[in-house]
Amino acid sequence: MHVFQVYPDLEVAFVISEEESLFNALSKTVELLEGNTALISRYYYGCIFHELLAFQLACRRAPSE
Repeated sequence: MHVFQVYPDLEVAFVISEEESLFNALSKTVELLEGNTALISRYYYGCIFHELLAFQLACRRAPSE
Protein backbone atom coordinates (compact mmCIF):
# COMPACT_ATOMS: atom_id res chain seq x y z
CA MET A 1 0.00 0.00 0.00
CA HIS A 2 1.24 3.48 -0.86
CA VAL A 3 0.11 6.48 1.23
CA PHE A 4 0.46 10.02 -0.12
CA GLN A 5 -0.25 13.47 1.33
CA VAL A 6 -2.28 15.13 -1.46
CA TYR A 7 -3.27 18.31 0.36
CA PRO A 8 -2.50 19.46 3.93
CA ASP A 9 -5.87 18.04 5.05
CA LEU A 10 -6.11 15.06 2.65
CA GLU A 11 -4.14 11.85 2.60
CA VAL A 12 -4.80 8.98 0.20
CA ALA A 13 -3.73 5.37 0.10
CA PHE A 14 -3.38 3.26 -3.02
CA VAL A 15 -3.50 -0.47 -3.38
CA ILE A 16 -2.19 -1.30 -6.82
CA SER A 17 -3.61 -4.48 -8.25
CA GLU A 18 -4.00 -5.84 -11.73
CA GLU A 19 -6.60 -8.36 -10.57
CA GLU A 20 -9.77 -7.89 -12.63
CA SER A 21 -12.19 -8.97 -9.89
CA LEU A 22 -10.83 -6.28 -7.54
CA PHE A 23 -11.10 -3.67 -10.29
CA ASN A 24 -14.73 -4.65 -10.99
CA ALA A 25 -15.64 -4.54 -7.29
CA LEU A 26 -14.10 -1.08 -6.86
CA SER A 27 -15.87 0.18 -10.00
CA LYS A 28 -19.24 -0.96 -8.63
CA THR A 29 -18.47 0.71 -5.29
CA VAL A 30 -17.73 4.01 -7.03
CA GLU A 31 -21.00 3.79 -9.00
CA LEU A 32 -22.91 3.16 -5.78
CA LEU A 33 -21.28 6.05 -3.92
CA GLU A 34 -21.77 8.52 -6.77
CA GLY A 35 -25.52 7.95 -6.75
CA ASN A 36 -25.81 8.78 -3.03
CA THR A 37 -23.44 11.74 -2.84
CA ALA A 38 -24.37 15.43 -3.05
CA LEU A 39 -23.58 17.10 -6.39
CA ILE A 40 -21.01 19.52 -4.94
CA SER A 41 -19.21 16.64 -3.21
CA ARG A 42 -19.14 14.63 -6.45
CA TYR A 43 -17.60 17.61 -8.25
CA TYR A 44 -15.00 18.09 -5.49
CA TYR A 45 -14.02 14.42 -5.41
CA GLY A 46 -14.06 14.30 -9.22
CA CYS A 47 -11.48 17.10 -9.31
CA ILE A 48 -9.31 15.29 -6.78
CA PHE A 49 -9.68 12.03 -8.72
CA HIS A 50 -8.50 13.67 -11.96
CA GLU A 51 -5.49 15.15 -10.15
CA LEU A 52 -4.67 11.72 -8.75
CA LEU A 53 -4.87 10.18 -12.22
CA ALA A 54 -2.17 12.62 -13.33
CA PHE A 55 0.09 11.36 -10.53
CA GLN A 56 2.53 8.66 -11.66
CA LEU A 57 4.48 6.16 -9.61
CA ALA A 58 8.13 5.77 -10.59
CA CYS A 59 8.28 2.14 -9.42
CA ARG A 60 5.43 0.95 -11.68
CA ARG A 61 6.51 -2.01 -13.80
CA ALA A 62 6.14 -2.07 -17.58
CA PRO A 63 2.97 -3.70 -18.98
CA SER A 64 3.40 -7.33 -20.00
CA GLU A 65 3.05 -8.23 -23.65
